[in-house]
Amino acid sequence: ASNVSGHRFVYLKGNGALLANALEAWAINFLLKQGFLLLSPPDLIKDDVLAGCGFRPDGPASQIYRVSHGKNQGISLAGTAEIPLVGYYADKNVEMDLKRSDILVCAASNCYRAEAGDRGRKIRGLYRLHQFRKVEMVCLTRPDREESDKAFKKLVNLQETIYKSLKLPYRVVNIPADDLGDVASRKIDLEVYMPGMGMYGEVTSASECLSYQSSRLNIRNGSNFAYTLNATAVAIPRTLIGIIENYQQPDGSVVVPTTLRPYMKCDHIKQKLKSCDSDLLPQNFIHTPRNTLKSNQNDHDREHNHI
Repeated sequence: ASNVSGHRFVYLKGNGALLANALEAWAINFLLKQGFLLLSPPDLIKDDVLAGCGFRPDGPASQIYRVSHGKNQGISLAGTAEIPLVGYYADKNVEMDLKRSDILVCAASNCYRAEAGDRGRKIRGLYRLHQFRKVEMVCLTRPDREESDKAFKKLVNLQETIYKSLKLPYRVVNIPADDLGDVASRKIDLEVYMPGMGMYGEVTSASECLSYQSSRLNIRNGSNFAYTLNATAVAIPRTLIGIIENYQQPDGSVVVPTTLRPYMKCDHIKQKLKSCDSDLLPQNFIHTPRNTLKSNQNDHDREHNHI
């Protein structure tokens, strides 16, 4: 895709595109069964909504693609569906909805990142792209720490259920306080083992934001501000890396995870699929699928740029 869009853009074609679509469709259906409302959000976001969610389009280390600066405010491409999902409730009083239950919404969207990223093997293949697909979850709760804590644990549990269902080796990383930034009071990442790079790579992130976003976007619960949380359900490209590398067979073909077979209409992809450049994942690369792993061990090489 470099001749069309530049570096760090990709085409997925044939079975690779079908596998990506199957993963996205399965994740959405899984969330619908958990009570989430599916939204189809816009990709372009106004500056005040970006800022309200904790993103600074004109910051020195901004990862945001600006489209227009505008006379009064600019507009930019969303780096995550978290922004339009939370922004959907701006200037609304959700007290009546929250009396019944937490608000659960999700979306599948394109995500745009102008990041410089790491140099070397972590930027090759599908691992770090300027544009990618992601299924995102957002939750609103009443302004109660116990309710927010319960919702946060639920979101992380859903993330783990997804990767257990895919039977991918993963670990759980509790992000230290000095890496949290301004928005989140707590954050947990899931990392999947990627044999081609010989490392665990971040595939999801869950954040508890309390009233940081709601107070800036005026999302109210009566006279108080509601609490917001967000979590990745599936980051499509990095999860594809995990599937392709952990399910690859001696002949280079890939076994389709059981949960995705109804969407792929097959249980085996005979065409060779590659998730990285050839020097990272040779054509004869073989890896035997492992049982799902779970670890709370912190890794100093883990990604700090959260999905």
